[in-house]
Amino acid sequence: MAWHRELTVEKWAAYPLETRILMIQNELGRARSSQRTGYYGSTKLALERALELLDLTVEAGLRGDRLGRLLRSRERIARAYLFPEEEIPEAL
Repeated sequence: MAWHRELTVEKWAAYPLETRILMIQNELGRARSSQRTGYYGSTKLALERALELLDLTVEAGLRGDRLGRLLRSRERIARAYLFPEEEIPEAL
């Protein structure tokens, strides 16, 4: 599901990388908050949004070590989506 329908790769790439990472972290924070209250449906929705923003970041053209780290983080977030009752990673 596309949460950020108006957000293109070009628009997303215009933000500094630090801002993009913070926006992804905001979604992870929302996921952690809903997880603590036991609302796993909301947890999964926030994780979907984080994954969508992360995928846009990858599409925007990261290379090298940054790309590798981001893809490893994506794997951890995807696992959290599949198992929403498990702890969500703290940082990207």
